[in-house]
Amino acid sequence: MSYTVSLGPQSPVSQQLKAINFFDTNSSSSAIVGIPLWTPLLQLAMQPNLQISAPLQSLILKLAQRLEVLQGVTRVQNLPQYLTPFTVDLFLYIITLIPSTVDEQMVNALFTLLTTQAADKAGALLAKLIFSPSTPNEILIMISKEFQIIVEGYASKPGGNHILLSLARLDPMKIPNGVIALYTSSKIPKNAVAGYTALFTTNGIPRGFKLDVVCSHVTSNNALLRSASIEFLRRYETKNEALTDVANSLIQAVIDYSDERAFLLLCNVASNEKTGKTLTMAGTIEKWMSSQPIKAPLFLKLFILLIGHSDYAERFSLHKLTVPFIHHVCHHGDTETLLSAVWAMTKLNLNENLAKEFAESGILADICKVFPLLEDQQAVIDKFIPVFETLYQYSENNKVLFCNLTSKLLELVKSGCQSLKSYIHLLAILAKKQITHSTLINDNAIAILNPYCTESNAKIDVKSIMASLREGGLNIP
Repeated sequence: MSYTVSLGPQSPVSQQLKAINFFDTNSSSSAIVGIPLWTPLLQLAMQPNLQISAPLQSLILKLAQRLEVLQGVTRVQNLPQYLTPFTVDLFLYIITLIPSTVDEQMVNALFTLLTTQAADKAGALLAKLIFSPSTPNEILIMISKEFQIIVEGYASKPGGNHILLSLARLDPMKIPNGVIALYTSSKIPKNAVAGYTALFTTNGIPRGFKLDVVCSHVTSNNALLRSASIEFLRRYETKNEALTDVANSLIQAVIDYSDERAFLLLCNVASNEKTGKTLTMAGTIEKWMSSQPIKAPLFLKLFILLIGHSDYAERFSLHKLTVPFIHHVCHHGDTETLLSAVWAMTKLNLNENLAKEFAESGILADICKVFPLLEDQQAVIDKFIPVFETLYQYSENNKVLFCNLTSKLLELVKSGCQSLKSYIHLLAILAKKQITHSTLINDNAIAILNPYCTESNAKIDVKSIMASLREGGLNIP
């Protein structure tokens, strides 16, 4: 009992700490159940000394987790008077586990707490009471009526999210006109998210929503707010004149956060020839094609969707950003992305000027790395060979690159891989430049290719290789 007395607010801090430590050590003991701890603890919690606040709060929450100990709060006179920002976590246990403590006085104390720094927790507790099956009907009516009165005023205050969402679930008709849009414009992210959620919950019409606000949310670093605003754009059609702003914000979300939902909406825009035009307009096309080279692989699918439209492939064949974009995709993407990029190149009009630009960009270095990885995918190789051949004829004499590829292809042919025919065809293309001839001779290409001189699928290419070597001055029978 002496330790209980030491908890009194008039006791020296040293005695209070000693008592707190004693009860903390024995918090799991069965002997503590009958001790009248809650009144002195709550009195002490009303104005806790800085030295004891942390250990005091720790002790209170430890005791609250034992229902047989928590039951002792029912003997505290005027319990709601002790509901403060310091004790709000304790009252979460009390209200949840001992619903008989909830009366009009407790609700009034929670509404008072709603005006303090603990507003978010107070709002959560009030919302919890609304939807708790143990809450008396008169308490439910009391809270919902007060929520209806204060909801507008809490759009820019902590705790407002709980008020709005409770009303949206209870009865959307209780939400005053314009309040949902007001919440989405809130500077408090939780409240803005609640605005979107309330709209979705009520299947409402987005009256009063500001597109510039929605777009700012799309690029927010708050993942929940970003997700809610993107869902808003998914559900509600954007007018054509505003599509540019929407597209730019979605692109930024992909760049900054690799947001998959933002990207899917962009794909939806790109898949429609009419709306896809937005992504090709000045100011927007630069944003996704060239603003950050390392992010280029993320936007390859947009490019592929756009060139799938009748006249877009020709437009991109002439666009100044196409070559650097594809180059950045190949340079920064993985193997699968590189393959997709080369496939996209097959859809372009690879005229002489475009082929020269691609060759000068250095993209062949990336393509050369991929061919040896496709030894069991002959159909893919055959699809890409025309692109390689076109670029190869306009490339500078990059001897190291092409000789390395020649050597690797000869190894694969020698091993008898599945894509043997395609690799021999690639060797025939490489042999057209004299820079590869020394590698062909040094790596014993004649002996490796000799078994295929009479095979119908390869003999033409083998003869072509031998002819190229002869033209280079080698004496081959």
